[in-house]
Amino acid sequence: MSPRRPRYLDKLIWLYMSLLSASVALGIFLLVRDVQRKLPVNAQLAADAWRAYNRGDFTGAVGVAERCTSTFRKQADDMESKLHTLGEEPLPVTPAEKSSVLARGPLNDVATCYFILGQAAVRLQQRERATQGFEAAAQYSHAFSYNQDGSFWSPAQAAIEELARLRQR
Repeated sequence: MSPRRPRYLDKLIWLYMSLLSASVALGIFLLVRDVQRKLPVNAQLAADAWRAYNRGDFTGAVGVAERCTSTFRKQADDMESKLHTLGEEPLPVTPAEKSSVLARGPLNDVATCYFILGQAAVRLQQRERATQGFEAAAQYSHAFSYNQDGSFWSPAQAAIEELARLRQR
């Protein structure tokens, strides 16, 4: 017969494992929160607008998108104007241009948020508001939105396509 472990030792091991699990969970929570905080406000707003849209909260998506566009529109307009003046070609985006495109955060996020606003307004059956959102997005030909697969898409081009669909209805 093997000797039994004292009961207090089992409780001590349980306490240690519980504390270890709680510490790991807290560490993961703090890490995720810290990473989210490091995103610029414009990027946070664009991500929040997409999240609201994707969960079907179209009114919420419009509200967040409008917050982004009203806060960062001037900066985006300045960036678009400068790129237009420099004669920089908006398309195509090659891998070598990736960091240059990503550095245009406010421009990219404002154009994306206008596109989201247009899409959400369509879902809310607000045709005039949708048209305004798409027309605004279409003005930012140097803006690109980043997909999680590493590719880019043009909110301006997508908005032009949506405007054509909207006008055919």
